[in-house]
Amino acid sequence: MLQDFRLLDHMTTYENVALPFRVMGREESSYRKEVIDLLKWVGLGERMDALPPVLVRRLRSSARAIARAVISRPLLLLADETTGNVDPTLGRRLLRLVSSS
Repeated sequence: MLQDFRLLDHMTTYENVALPFRVMGREESSYRKEVIDLLKWVGLGERMDALPPVLVRRLRSSARAIARAVISRPLLLLADETTGNVDPTLGRRLLRLVSSS
């Protein structure tokens, strides 16, 4: 099944995840550490400067579906197949992340 990850190909993984904060008009210094910590937590810490086309499918899914979804701490988060494309260990971590958001 083809999935649309809604990542902007001209922006790095970090920039894609930080996008909600930029749209809100927040200064980067106020969210940079939070974005980096979250990327590390979902296994993308070493890929934060990578562009979406070079990320493997599992990493693209983590970056878009999880990190960007929870970064701005929404009041409501609807998730479908949250752990469908990840290994069991990362899946358990993602479920803890989503349930704590």
